[in-house]
Amino acid sequence: MKNKTRILIFSTLALISTIILWEPDFIPAPSTLNTLKNKIYTCSEITKIKLGLKRSYNYPYITYQSFMYYCDHIFPRNLKPANVKAGDTIYIGDENLLQHFFEEIHPKISVPYILITHDAMYTGQKKYFKYLNDSKIIAWFTKNPIDQHEKIFGLPVGLPPKGYKHGNTKLLKSMMGKKLLKKHTLYLNIIPGPCLDERMKVFNMFRYKNYCYNAYPIPHPENLKNEDRKNYLEYIMDIKESKFVLSPRGLGLDTHRMWETIMLGSYPIVKTSCLDFMIQDLPVIIVQNWDEVTEEFLEKKYIELQNNKYNFEKLYIDYWLNQIEAIKKGIIQRATI
Repeated sequence: MKNKTRILIFSTLALISTIILWEPDFIPAPSTLNTLKNKIYTCSEITKIKLGLKRSYNYPYITYQSFMYYCDHIFPRNLKPANVKAGDTIYIGDENLLQHFFEEIHPKISVPYILITHDAMYTGQKKYFKYLNDSKIIAWFTKNPIDQHEKIFGLPVGLPPKGYKHGNTKLLKSMMGKKLLKKHTLYLNIIPGPCLDERMKVFNMFRYKNYCYNAYPIPHPENLKNEDRKNYLEYIMDIKESKFVLSPRGLGLDTHRMWETIMLGSYPIVKTSCLDFMIQDLPVIIVQNWDEVTEEFLEKKYIELQNNKYNFEKLYIDYWLNQIEAIKKGIIQRATI
């Protein structure tokens, strides 16, 4: 008979007798707790439950929270180098923490692990390449993978997460199911801010085009008060009712707007970058220059894009977590040989 252990769920702690089995960094839904508590599970079943709960945050959509709560350790929240096991995933959500992690924490970790960085990751990874020569770092999955390295793999920025003013996956899902008339050929919703030059260039190029619906047709939209800006429902409805959406970069090359647009059944337009490899099999228009975008160009592209086949699995978190899991499984297998 397999050795089984009773799991008692207390708030956010899962305990085996008096030993902490797992301390998640979020509170599972009450219905989930009620289903799990006071049940008997094998160790393999516990592993599946943990993975299922970790995948559930914003599931099945991609947000930084989805990656963070999937990981075994979050730096600096709960990472203790001595607790890292072979194949574990370590999450870092602020690029300002990377130097400290590599200099002070990484040397204290004695086993191979996978690094996952997301959220506030906007600049390149090249200055950390010397650390990637260490065999302990098996792979580095990151948002905005600007610099190429055999150990670096890209992750999408995905959707704005819970807690953001423009973050509501339930509302987005509801809008995805609606059938709305495509009233606008091109949608412009830009308030100049991050990456000012690029955004201002796009704003000025298209704000007065007769085939472009400008969400803020005023001389200085950057002066708008927050309460005068479109709310999330208005914003995603505008996208849903548009064939194409201008999606220039913001703080980073990747944008929430691009992924929202695809999810809503419209076509984002982005400028070519080192991230092209992540979106080449998705319904996205990649241009060399913004002046390529004309009314005639869009009419031709609209017919062309509707006839292509796409890898829509990339829009959901499982696609990316499965890539991480495949590498993780290989590390664990090698560690047990």
